[in-house]
Amino acid sequence: SWYDNVTLYAQWKQNTSTITYKANGGTGSDVVQSHGAGSAATLKPANTFTRKGYTFTGWNTKADGSGNTYAAGKSVSWYDNVTLYAQWKQNTSTITYKANGGTGSDAVQSHGAGSKVTLKANSFTRSGYVFIGWNSKADGSGNTYQPGQEVAWYDNVTLYAIWKPARTITYKANGASGADVVQTRGAGVATALKPANTFTRSGYTFQGWNSKADGSGNTYAAGATVSWIDNVTLYAIWKKN
Repeated sequence: SWYDNVTLYAQWKQNTSTITYKANGGTGSDVVQSHGAGSAATLKPANTFTRKGYTFTGWNTKADGSGNTYAAGKSVSWYDNVTLYAQWKQNTSTITYKANGGTGSDAVQSHGAGSKVTLKANSFTRSGYVFIGWNSKADGSGNTYQPGQEVAWYDNVTLYAIWKPARTITYKANGASGADVVQTRGAGVATALKPANTFTRSGYTFQGWNSKADGSGNTYAAGATVSWIDNVTLYAIWKKN
């Protein structure tokens, strides 16, 4: 109830908008930041999410990084609610292979941190020794790995070539035709005997290998797995047809 003319002014309450931050493959719960709709807001100055093997690179309006990109701490002004996704770049890890008494320069293999990688074949040499695998310690007391094995490491790793003194298995024709065959192996390392006999003897059939020429020693089949410390000579054993 007024006697005079009156002017009334509309009153406004600024809406609240939110920015929701998502880990997007990282670890951590969503973070919600409120601000006045249309007013300048500073994006979270630091990322609180973590992702093993990855480095945070910024925020994006799409999870796959195909939207608009924003740096942490950037000033923005939105009227609507917005969702931002953490963007990640996979770190690079290295595997360094060392000759460990052998001949050859270090080999370095790069891979995505935490991703599976196939270990390299040995390219080092060591006279009088046989390579038997890789180890995380030079003295062989660490973890052992074989070339071709798949591994997944987040950190840089150094692997050392492990060597055993070379030993031989000498195969003799023992009455048949053919020159001696010599097989090199590591002392005490499980080794498969030659899977097939390459000697020939007319009128005879190969029966296997023996540690004595007359067959009175230990008998082994072609391809059998053995483990000897010393050098060994094996004789072809024949059965007359």
